Amino acid sequence: MIQGAQAMAQSAPLSAALFALTAVVLAVFAAKVFIYAAEHPDPLLTLRISVGGLALSAAVGLAYEAAALATGAVPTISDLIELAFNTHPVVWVAIFSAVMLLIGYLAIHFTRVIGPASGAVRWWVLVAGGLAYAVGGLIAGLVASRP
Repeated sequence: MIQGAQAMAQSAPLSAALFALTAVVLAVFAAKVFIYAAEHPDPLLTLRISVGGLALSAAVGLAYEAAALATGAVPTISDLIELAFNTHPVVWVAIFSAVMLLIGYLAIHFTRVIGPASGAVRWWVLVAGGLAYAVGGLIAGLVASRP
């Protein structure tokens, strides 16, 4: 089963199709979130706009990756990242660390915003996010998926 998953992950046409489909789904989701946010301004408006923006950004990245894999005319995102990290590793580790710190801060901030009136953090949200990240990393490692 793992060999089959590895073969599928290493197939450029299949990966391109999967990335394109996911990009479309995320773009539609982002549009729906933006429309809902515009029609229902409330205290969660900022969060809705952020989620829509993240979904749209991911859709753009996946569309680029799909085009890179399908045509071979431009380097894939993983090729660009590898080049950047190998060229200036200290700078990129610092940038990556700062981004991860910001994401962690925003996760804590938004779980406080949607938490009880006392402003307490909903730790189960953070734990669930960490588990999802770990499971995704484990699956990626098992199938050695490199687009």
